[in-house]
Amino acid sequence: MGKKEDIFSAAYELFSKNGFKSVNVADITRLAGISVGSFYHYYPSKEDLFIEIYMEENKKVKDHIIESLDLCVWPAEIAQKFISLNMEAMKNNLILCEWCAGNIEKELKAYYQNNPQNYATSVRGFLEALLDQWRCDHKLREDMSNEEMMAVFDALAYLDANLEDHSSAGALQTVQWLVKFAALGITKQQGTNA
Repeated sequence: MGKKEDIFSAAYELFSKNGFKSVNVADITRLAGISVGSFYHYYPSKEDLFIEIYMEENKKVKDHIIESLDLCVWPAEIAQKFISLNMEAMKNNLILCEWCAGNIEKELKAYYQNNPQNYATSVRGFLEALLDQWRCDHKLREDMSNEEMMAVFDALAYLDANLEDHSSAGALQTVQWLVKFAALGITKQQGTNA
């Protein structure tokens, strides 16, 4: 591995065990076996390195959640399971919980606002493919296009990304309800042609 990969690997290990706030550049460089000065040749700051790690971890976790879903159940059940597993991961993963921990939350949200194409790209692709399948299986409303349905989910992703306090049980419950209502709203009632 090169120095940049060594830095990334060391930082990933430290952030995974200790969170963002408890790790400093000297800790990362010590574990990576390089000088502090070398760190700054590859990353302008600890925050920039963490954002890169966060993006990779978020994608990895979301991909794992998607792979674990039973796609044969009704759409609202899939949506509820996805959001439940995602919230569990955000609560238990020291990297992902930084989204709402207050240590680097503003920087993460600013990054995603300035780079909206990076926000949950694997989830978006998954939803687009799922909508196509549900459309073929006649599970979706016929008065809404897939693009309109994706706009609903994009709005939910925007809400989630800009929610001020993810740590509040009420905020998390609200997001869960909104996802459930959106999933119920785009689908036909189970077992009917309506």
